[in-house]
Amino acid sequence: MVIDRRRNRRVNLNADVFMDIKVRGQMQLMDISLSGALIACDVLFPVGTPGRIGMSLGSAPFNAELKLRREQSPNKTTQHELGATFASMDEASRVSLLQFLRRGEHKHGGG
Repeated sequence: MVIDRRRNRRVNLNADVFMDIKVRGQMQLMDISLSGALIACDVLFPVGTPGRIGMSLGSAPFNAELKLRREQSPNKTTQHELGATFASMDEASRVSLLQFLRRGEHKHGGG
């Protein structure tokens, strides 16, 4: 059983995303919240690894610095799930993320 310790609601997404974590691997952004993101990756990174994420949320750009906080490998597969928190982002990215999350809440019946 996985204990969910999230303090903020997350929105699942399918978006073109780039990440720069100094080691290349196949990555997929699984969900995003105001405080961080869940990333699926075929490369295991140590907790504490810093990185950057950049993408479009709707039509608005989003860029943030992040830090990996936890790792788990469900079902002992080669795919790892990496929990990351946002270390910093500019005001335009914060506004883009807030608007994106609000649209996601309405779309999925939250709010």
